[in-house]
Amino acid sequence: FFSRAVVQGCVTTGAPTPETVSTPPSTMGCAPSRRKARTAGGKLVVANIKQGDKKSEAILGNMQAIDEFKSLMVAVMMGDTAKIEEFQKKKAPEQRKKMEAVLRAVWEYHYKNFPVEGTDPEDDRNTPEHAKAAILDYLHGVHDAMLEYERPVFESVWGPMRPLLMASGISAQRVNKKSEFIYKKVVKKAKKELFPQICGNEVTVDHIVEGMTKDQVKVILPEKKGEEKKGGEAEEVKEKYVEKITWTEFFEAFAKTDLYKNTDPNIQLGKMADLMTKTVKLCINTHEKI
Repeated sequence: FFSRAVVQGCVTTGAPTPETVSTPPSTMGCAPSRRKARTAGGKLVVANIKQGDKKSEAILGNMQAIDEFKSLMVAVMMGDTAKIEEFQKKKAPEQRKKMEAVLRAVWEYHYKNFPVEGTDPEDDRNTPEHAKAAILDYLHGVHDAMLEYERPVFESVWGPMRPLLMASGISAQRVNKKSEFIYKKVVKKAKKELFPQICGNEVTVDHIVEGMTKDQVKVILPEKKGEEKKGGEAEEVKEKYVEKITWTEFFEAFAKTDLYKNTDPNIQLGKMADLMTKTVKLCINTHEKI
């Protein structure tokens, strides 16, 4: 469902950069406090996911593609998990490329903006600290982007019922009141069970980064005269090294984790639709008074 992400990250013409990314407006239907992407890198991820491209926009003029999405929306409304999973598998290869590009963009943001003094400023490797920061920025950005889909998915599940209930003789006021009651229940459930899975936790991220192979990079600082010892001999200046991780090592290690695989927006939308369908059914069956 997501529009195509920026393929080359920050350096692509017209793509968002940390300098052009502003604080996003309140996400549709959610409290600002629910947003996780508060760093420049996290906001860059959100912007890149939402950027879109002309190739994907061509879908809007393709009735066959629109009909395919309509059938998917019917599957969401009916809770047809088999149909949703079929769509996910079909879109998986394309979606993997998109999300890899989003991750690459935030990786580039970190090595370009936080070079290590005494190493090549053009070095495209990141320290373990910034590899971790890149993962957290990416996860938080995906989290915030998914918040945008909370209300639309709910409307796909419950929205078609509104006119049918009104046509059956229930007042519009009563239908809207019941709808908002169910929506609040749905959001509470998603906030507790769905969204924390996207972000993971720092312990998990630490473990992922710890397992990555690190290069030992020599730090070359401006020459300083060795301090003299009491005996008059110059003290030897010890060589200094810093650990850095290549993009290839970083991506291969992170991409095979469940945490990364879980960031596929189509997988998340499937989970969201399933959770919301079950919650709506629960609200109907319990028939709480409002």
